Amino acid sequence: MKRNTHAGPKPIYITTPAGVAQWPRLNEPDTRFDELGVYRTSLIVDGDEGQELADQLQAYFESAMSEFQSGKKKLREAPLPWEAEIDEDTGEETGRWIFKCKQKAARLNPATGEKEPLFVQLVGADAKPTDVQVGAGSLIKCRVMVTAWHVPALGVGLSLKLLAVQVLEAKSYSGDAKSFGFRDETANYASAPASAAPAAEEEEEGDEDFAF
Repeated sequence: MKRNTHAGPKPIYITTPAGVAQWPRLNEPDTRFDELGVYRTSLIVDGDEGQELADQLQAYFESAMSEFQSGKKKLREAPLPWEAEIDEDTGEETGRWIFKCKQKAARLNPATGEKEPLFVQLVGADAKPTDVQVGAGSLIKCRVMVTAWHVPALGVGLSLKLLAVQVLEAKSYSGDAKSFGFRDETANYASAPASAAPAAEEEEEGDEDFAF
């Protein structure tokens, strides 16, 4: 499916507020569903800062819908890469927002057919490059390029292309239960194993000033 990006708004660049990394693959790309590999992370942002970022993205998306619209038929809206977090027990919003950021680890050169590597720049709290291992629960900021696209079969959508990550507080890959998305299930199960292997991660789907 070919994406129509010519009629949409120009990309915008955003440095997110600090948030918690969920299912991060930032040191090594994930190749399970894409042989070129994908760098990705979900970013969980609390309260007003999360709401403000969601509002900014929503405004950009509505602008994209208007620019792609060329006839009377209303365009479909594709699933967007952010959502309000919902408490599984109450079904109510928690006040936190989840933003899904990703970038391919390589692209194919159309002229040669060869792979050209891409990367996500990691910097520390001091804004200097780092190779620290970024696990679930790490406190990070993301620099993203927000782009709009239109695929007739899917509708109009946005992508949060991950350009760089500032690691404010790194956590190991072991993480904690909440960072992996687990919750207390003792009320539902009489017993649980004393220990278990770490949970497997789930699939999410030019020169720049990273502004860190």
